[in-house]
Amino acid sequence: MALIGTASLGNGEVRALAVSDDGRFVAAAGDDGLLFWDSTATGGLTGALSVKHIIRRHSVYAVALSPDGSTLASADATGVWLWNPQTGKKLVDKPLLTEAGVRELCFTPSEGRRWTSRILAVAFERNVKLYDLPSGALGEMPRLHEGRIQCLAFGAHGKQLATASEDGDIRVWELSIADKMIQVVPKQRLKGHTEIVTDLAFSHDGKSLVSGGQDRAVIVWDPQSGQERVQFAGHTDRVIRLGFMPRDTGLVSVGRDGTVKRWRADPPLFPRVGSVSDGVPETRR
Repeated sequence: MALIGTASLGNGEVRALAVSDDGRFVAAAGDDGLLFWDSTATGGLTGALSVKHIIRRHSVYAVALSPDGSTLASADATGVWLWNPQTGKKLVDKPLLTEAGVRELCFTPSEGRRWTSRILAVAFERNVKLYDLPSGALGEMPRLHEGRIQCLAFGAHGKQLATASEDGDIRVWELSIADKMIQVVPKQRLKGHTEIVTDLAFSHDGKSLVSGGQDRAVIVWDPQSGQERVQFAGHTDRVIRLGFMPRDTGLVSVGRDGTVKRWRADPPLFPRVGSVSDGVPETRR
């Protein structure tokens, strides 16, 4: 593995990063602003990345990029904004939401090569607001958790949403849109983590959900039944990020311990086949 590109956001902390499905578009947010670049416009990820737009020059808390790279969402002290990342111009005259305390932004995933379910989820301290881009419909999920929301993720086709909190609680919700109203129905409550849940990710087919936490555990769930499929042990510090590999052939976990681990997705046991550093899967039947 080799470093093939570098870009500087400034001297402050980088808080969030978003990448389009094809890897072409990248957005980064932090203390010094919001930057966006197109890797193909600069001849690929070689050498220093040339920033296409400096969209914001003040602190940005969260960022999300639509799967096709057509829409960029950001959250700062003034609210939640939508941008055309190609031009760096606003897509809205005023912020979608002006409430303080935005913790996370997330767009629905694409379906194949098309981004059909165009919903933006905005996570606050204990609730989530959903904004349907085509219709302007707004849905609210009040007081989802007792603890503060730490992360969220959409499932396949944007019909499922998972949220997780600092008390280890994970919940799965079913979404639908009717008469320009977003309906939210609670489906499952997942209990397995003993500390803060730090990241969530659905498999591409929506049939599996993986969670990672400060308790160093990586857990794979059946989001329909709420049952735990398997729990992996191997990280020696909290899990930072998770993701399924293409075609759901495996999953990757990144830990604060400096390791990246790869696990094979072979239902129902998901045994490990390789990692950057060794780890031992711990299964529960």
